[in-house]
Amino acid sequence: MSRFDERIRQTKWLQPVQSRLGTILANASVRKFDPEGSLESADPGPTDPYAEGLGVQFPKVNEEERITSELVVSARHLNRQGVVHGGVLFTMAEAVLTLSGHRLGVPASTLDVSLSLLAPARTNDCLSASAETMVVRRRIIVYKVTIVNQHQDLIAVGQATVLRMV
Repeated sequence: MSRFDERIRQTKWLQPVQSRLGTILANASVRKFDPEGSLESADPGPTDPYAEGLGVQFPKVNEEERITSELVVSARHLNRQGVVHGGVLFTMAEAVLTLSGHRLGVPASTLDVSLSLLAPARTNDCLSASAETMVVRRRIIVYKVTIVNQHQDLIAVGQATVLRMV
């Protein structure tokens, strides 16, 4: 082992990262990547307790073979202005992004999300978020994410980068 490798191994701030990464990899159910595999047969990955706690329901495979998340807006989702809180929209988007990454057969984690809030959503609106794959590389996937209401009015649009943990 080189002196450089030994110094990295002894670096204290790196130890929690190494420990967490080891835990993630030990608990991951990694499958071999099949670029021609169908979405119906793919395991969408683990559940998202935070999103589910907000009332987000997923996954659903639509006719374009995209995973979507859905939410019926209630009073608990509103901000002071009486419209859906941006954090709720972000949670919907992030949940569908991560699940879309998982559908390729490996654990995935969102690295970056940019979400533009274009129109307000109100109580009793039925929101639907979906992610469209734009770029797939060995470790990185770039998605376009959209959130629409029951009338197909665009509520939010964004782009995200997801890390495939292979």
